[in-house]
Amino acid sequence: MVMLNGCTTGEVRYAPSAIAGRQLSDRQHRLVRSAHDLIGVDRLYVGGTEYRDDCTGAVLAVYAAAGINLGARFHRYQGNGVSRLYEMMRDHHFYFPAAADVRPAPGDIVFFDNTWDRNGNRRWDDSLTHMGLVVAVDRSGTISYLHNHVRRGVIIEQMNLRHPDARQLNAPLRLRGAPRDGSGRWLASHLVRGFGSAYLLPT
Repeated sequence: MVMLNGCTTGEVRYAPSAIAGRQLSDRQHRLVRSAHDLIGVDRLYVGGTEYRDDCTGAVLAVYAAAGINLGARFHRYQGNGVSRLYEMMRDHHFYFPAAADVRPAPGDIVFFDNTWDRNGNRRWDDSLTHMGLVVAVDRSGTISYLHNHVRRGVIIEQMNLRHPDARQLNAPLRLRGAPRDGSGRWLASHLVRGFGSAYLLPT
């Protein structure tokens, strides 16, 4: 177990201070540091609160460790945690859809569709099934994002929306054994819906 926010977390695996010539805000720096501290933990404790061991819990824990309580607004929305954060971003006009020419920033929440067959009907109609947190974007457009992998725990993986079919640039995200739609869509770059800059929310 690792305690975040003011307690020892071991090795700090954080270095970037800018992205493609843009300086990061203090909030973004804190989010990236908190995200790296979260890698490999078995329980998500922040400030005396334990967060669920799922993708929503990981994002909420990272934000909480950076001093941003996203959960305080949850009661205003319905659905699962991914849907609630998605609607929150849309309400505040902080959401933007994924596209080849879109460049998210560290601290942005990334939303995915169809990562698993949530309703069990073996169709590709499962929206907002997963999310993570952008921790870096390089000049070639490769996005590194933290997420809670169902089998591997909290990890960082990559995707590149400029080259969505390049296996070496895009991590698999469709769960193994889940129905495929026949189009070959199964990488993170195929399933990403968009991004939300939650760090811009007023405190």
